[in-house]
Amino acid sequence: TNERYYAPRAAEFRMLRARALGRLLGLEAYRQALNEVALDYPQSEEGKEAEELIRVTIPRLAQLTFEQESGSEPFKIVFRFDKGQGERVANFKEILDKAITQWGISGLETSIDVYNLREVFVVIHGLKGKLAAERIFLNLNKTLNSENYFYISASNYRILQIQKNLETYLN
Repeated sequence: TNERYYAPRAAEFRMLRARALGRLLGLEAYRQALNEVALDYPQSEEGKEAEELIRVTIPRLAQLTFEQESGSEPFKIVFRFDKGQGERVANFKEILDKAITQWGISGLETSIDVYNLREVFVVIHGLKGKLAAERIFLNLNKTLNSENYFYISASNYRILQIQKNLETYLN
């Protein structure tokens, strides 16, 4: 029957939805959505996977804490924007890309990363340590009229995106 076909597809969709919610809203939203999949589809592959993620992965991710940033690890510079400023964000990224090209520093890339429902980041990736980030940060301060940015180690940025705890990091 058609029911056999749709039930697995629904479970797959719900897992996809759980991952998307986790990326957008953070760890607690991810845990809640996985719990729904585990309860609604306990016999499916997705239901079993959701249960395993809740049991093993979620607690491990919840224990992640910001680390003392060493000078030698990769860094990022992050610019904060309201999500509704799409055109401004795209223009800013374009200006930033041109500035990076003019500086002649190889290995730097930029991206637009969603943080949550209200905020997006324009990120400079590929900085070879804290000193490089500080130097470029100072240059940016002189040339760009943007006050809402910070630099962060790549490992702490990963935690920031998983746990959605920007205010904790900034304070």
